[in-house]
Amino acid sequence: MAKTGKMLERIVATLEGALRDNPSVSIETNVKLPDRVTGQPRQFDVLLTVSEGHHHLRIALECKDHSRPIGVPTLESFCTKCRDTDVDQGIIVSKSGFCKTTLTKAEANGIRCFELSEVSALRRMLPRGVNILEWEPRRFSWTLDPKGNGDIDAGDLDLVNDNGETIDVRALNRKIWDRLVKQLPRDDDPSKRSEVPVRVSMSNTFAKSRSTGEVVEIKGALLKIEYSVGIKLAPFTTFRYSDAKSGEQFAEMVVASMGPSEEGPQLAITFAPGGQVKLMLSAGRVQNASRS
Repeated sequence: MAKTGKMLERIVATLEGALRDNPSVSIETNVKLPDRVTGQPRQFDVLLTVSEGHHHLRIALECKDHSRPIGVPTLESFCTKCRDTDVDQGIIVSKSGFCKTTLTKAEANGIRCFELSEVSALRRMLPRGVNILEWEPRRFSWTLDPKGNGDIDAGDLDLVNDNGETIDVRALNRKIWDRLVKQLPRDDDPSKRSEVPVRVSMSNTFAKSRSTGEVVEIKGALLKIEYSVGIKLAPFTTFRYSDAKSGEQFAEMVVASMGPSEEGPQLAITFAPGGQVKLMLSAGRVQNASRS
């Protein structure tokens, strides 16, 4: 699993959702609250809003995927942000722990410090992961549409921009595929290959012959992508969620990323104290919200 900040935010939001299974609690990610001093929006990774009647309590979580323990300056910056946005409770979640002075400073300022630790395995009977279908491109075939008559086979050509710089067709193929794969039918037969045509619009793009150097302006192209569907194992990654100061353990979780990116579908199984187990499948849509 890729160790990125966005992934950490998703894991923390999922954990908090599992632990606070209450209709009066809403959970959002990447939320902006107005700074009451400057009026500018301030970003929080995860925001919990607890509503009881006409009372509303805001709990903001900052997720830190640093290589070193969190220091006092990071804590002080977060503390100021919480104060200036009228957040009722601030929590920092770290994958690398906290300095002792940071924990002391946090306690004095009412900030809680949580740790999300990656562990080798849980003492539970679990498989290594889940089998998922994976769509893989096998062949990209370009037919260029010049400004004029006829089509051009892209076999002996380079694509260049209006500055004469060569366009990385492999990178372009990958970019188009990454957008397209989300729209492909999910009932494809894993035993066969399929082909999908894509119409590509182009501007300020030219085809340059490698042999003659001749340049022709291109207005578009037809890209045919041959792809296959296979089965692969999405491995579980195991985490432990706990209070950094007291050591109290809140939950354990196994997570499997089931998509090509960190924002793709995710399967999570949470084990809370008392034997409560929750299975959650998220579609991977990141919520963005602003508050007044």
